[in-house]
Amino acid sequence: MNIYVNRRARSTPMTATTIPMTGFSRGRAAWSAVAALGIAASLSSPTALADETRWTVPRTSDGQPDLQGYWTNNTVIPLERPAALGDKAFFTEEEVTLFMKERLVPEETRTRLGLLDRMPSVRPSVAHLCLYVGLKHSAKELGLPHQEWVDAATRAAAGDTARTGLLEIVAAMPLDPLSGGSGGLPTRGLARARIDTVGVNAWIEGLATAPGSPPFRHYLTLALRCSSAGPVTNPAATVPDGVRTVPLVRYRLGICGNAHGDELRAVRAADAEFVDADYVLGQYALQLRPYPDADEAARRFQSAAAAFPASPAIATSLGDVQQEIEDWNAALRAYDAALALVGDHPEALRGRTIVQATAGDYLGAIETATKLMARQVYLGEAFYWRAWSHFQLGHHEIARADADRMKTLRLNSRVFLLSGMIDWRLRRLESAEIEFEESITMDGGQCEAATFLGGVRNERGKSREALEAFKAAVRCWDLGIIVRREALRILEASAAPESYKTRGVARPMTSLAE
Repeated sequence: MNIYVNRRARSTPMTATTIPMTGFSRGRAAWSAVAALGIAASLSSPTALADETRWTVPRTSDGQPDLQGYWTNNTVIPLERPAALGDKAFFTEEEVTLFMKERLVPEETRTRLGLLDRMPSVRPSVAHLCLYVGLKHSAKELGLPHQEWVDAATRAAAGDTARTGLLEIVAAMPLDPLSGGSGGLPTRGLARARIDTVGVNAWIEGLATAPGSPPFRHYLTLALRCSSAGPVTNPAATVPDGVRTVPLVRYRLGICGNAHGDELRAVRAADAEFVDADYVLGQYALQLRPYPDADEAARRFQSAAAAFPASPAIATSLGDVQQEIEDWNAALRAYDAALALVGDHPEALRGRTIVQATAGDYLGAIETATKLMARQVYLGEAFYWRAWSHFQLGHHEIARADADRMKTLRLNSRVFLLSGMIDWRLRRLESAEIEFEESITMDGGQCEAATFLGGVRNERGKSREALEAFKAAVRCWDLGIIVRREALRILEASAAPESYKTRGVARPMTSLAE
């Protein structure tokens, strides 16, 4: 809630620095760590406090303090010093963390955690707080909107070259690949190029003497090391013992790669409010070898999506894993959530197209694929699934046009199989025969193509060649059954999680039945 105070209409308005609160459904433990480090950053600079003692209170024409301006209850700065503090001048690290949990965590969470009603006697470094949130809690790492935080940090750091240098570091960090900006990988590549051009080592050396607390500087140092294109060699060794146990620093180390997954899991287990970690832990679950844990990934992504509903990256990740486990309705809900945030999100459009076409919503798949084409990404897949959907609806001429465009973008056995099926329906038998032959050449295990090839040759009066194609198809299907049964035997005897086995058994059994 913002309240505008205007004591005298003719007075010059005061402008207050306000901190945006976009993208969060409820506070997180990381929030308290972030803000605590921001406060520590200001406390570590005695000159900053000394400068404040020389500040002159602005007054109205009648000599009263000028309180005109916008006042917001979202700010961490109290309007007056609480009487309960007495003569207390500073907080301990634990008290700072507790205070920030009070101010940034909703009332119901504060009540549940039993947090006390305390207020600090000094104000935090707004610039550092916004830099943290602009990097950690936004598109940079969680796929949330970030620009307003960076803008707030820029305003707070105006005229301070040391802090504007920190802004440059944050701006160079790569976006989450699924944030929906300019398409994940190109955006990440450009950001990494900026980091490498400037030189990671030069920035890291500069951070050693930069303003702010040691946890603040080491968080940025880890972010630089883990975001650069070069190899990351034991980043934990670069963190001194004094800040090694700070939860936010441990979190940043934990998201440096799945080799640090145990660190991240420990942070998450130690604080139930640290839901931030679930997004990356879900990614790590999918990277497990030899048995990716899709169920664990789905659980983690669901937790992260509930905590950060403004993140298209998390919603898309949830949709992808739901697609993997063939929960079509859940996948569509997740993709729709991402598209509600970013209307032309490329990965969400791609996933939605595949799910709709696979689940039989062909009209929906055509509409979504067309939107994906307008985005000018994943064009090969977009034309494939739109051609497939038109084919299923009997729009064979339209499907043919999409298939021709598809063949200029991607070539594999499935592409030639679909192209042959379309030509067969259009009674272009010679062309269909060529397409099926090409599909088999690219993949000898393409049993459907061998079966259809026999049918086309038979219709063309090529009985001997048709018989050979049918015999090849029978051998292909028989071999497929043998391979699938052996795969089932190996899977059932493996140490794979039961959920992995259940899903791994269901799919081959469906194929065997077909």
